[in-house]
Amino acid sequence: MDNELTPAQGIRLNTLRLALKSLAVSATEHFCRLGEIMKEIRDNELWRGQYESFEAFYSDPEFSFKKSSVYH
Repeated sequence: MDNELTPAQGIRLNTLRLALKSLAVSATEHFCRLGEIMKEIRDNELWRGQYESFEAFYSDPEFSFKKSSVYH
């Protein structure tokens, strides 16, 4: 069995690797921004008036965040 990639496969692999790197950076940036937003909502109690608690806010089916994710 030959383990060598064809030139087309090598090009495709490199294209996909670059896409993965870009997505990984983007995902990290989005995760950090999500944390900043959640912190502001929690710290300033912006959930009040529409939710009984911060937990009720992040548990809203629209978001459905897990507690461990929110506090991570």
